[in-house]
Amino acid sequence: MARLTMRCLDGRACAKGERPGEAQPAVRILPELLESLAKYEDTGLTPEEINKLDTQRKAMAALADSYKAEVPCWIPVSDRHPESGQRVIVCRKDGRVEQGVYLGVNGWWKVYGTNTKSITHWMPMPAPPEEV
Repeated sequence: MARLTMRCLDGRACAKGERPGEAQPAVRILPELLESLAKYEDTGLTPEEINKLDTQRKAMAALADSYKAEVPCWIPVSDRHPESGQRVIVCRKDGRVEQGVYLGVNGWWKVYGTNTKSITHWMPMPAPPEEV
């Protein structure tokens, strides 16, 4: 595909035939649009190759989203708590990671038989292995 842009002496994208500092009446293109077109042309890729890459990018994003949904992550207690009585993995203010149960009342947790409010984050327990 023939290029429609070139780099002017000042480094900005210019329409072919435009001289630096001179906008030709036939070529009144927004600088942002011209810059986007120049970036596309700088890739050297065809529109078909761009479409293929975009399809692959979308597929990878969907895969990453499904992976995130399957893999537990830390949830700040400031965002939300687990259901009352649910056994979860907790992180204390001092960084210790332990198993705990949210008691469902005023931010209280039970960790190793002791009631505490020192929990900063929690995550669901992982599923047990398929073969025990």
